[in-house]
Amino acid sequence: MWVMVKMVNVLLAVVACVAFLLIAYQADPPSAVHNPNPMQQNQEQFTRMQPPYYANSNK
Repeated sequence: MWVMVKMVNVLLAVVACVAFLLIAYQADPPSAVHNPNPMQQNQEQFTRMQPPYYANSNK
């Protein structure tokens, strides 16, 4: 009885490891050109917001 439970536990662990390996194998590889600035999108949005702000503050 206990041998069967241990075999099922080992089998479940092996299936989980294989599933994780398959998921990792199908994942996209990291891009070769890495952007060192994670806030680039926020900087571009801030740049778009600057001219109206300065135009209103100069009055």
